Amino acid sequence: MDNIEPPTEAPSFRHTYHQYTVRIGNGKRDSIFESLSNSKIGCAIYYKIPLHRQPAYGGRFSEVKLPETERAAEEVLSLPIFPEMTIDERNAVIAAVKKELGDRD
Repeated sequence: MDNIEPPTEAPSFRHTYHQYTVRIGNGKRDSIFESLSNSKIGCAIYYKIPLHRQPAYGGRFSEVKLPETERAAEEVLSLPIFPEMTIDERNAVIAAVKKELGDRD
């Protein structure tokens, strides 16, 4: 899937995956979020507004340019992950994302 970037692990380390957050390019993140939500597949966008633009900072950083942070806020989507997740549930998430991306694999 060309438009999706999974999380990476550093060599010699294993992630605990409390969240499984991917980056979805080409402006497709919101349509995938909506499609998964409509299919009753849990997913979340935790920071639609980059942290430096959050209202809690009262505009103190409104002039700061953080292009990678801003791009991440437009692309990240947390997919469901939990210890009891079955292979069928995992495959349903994958299929739903692939369908929205138009991926035929």
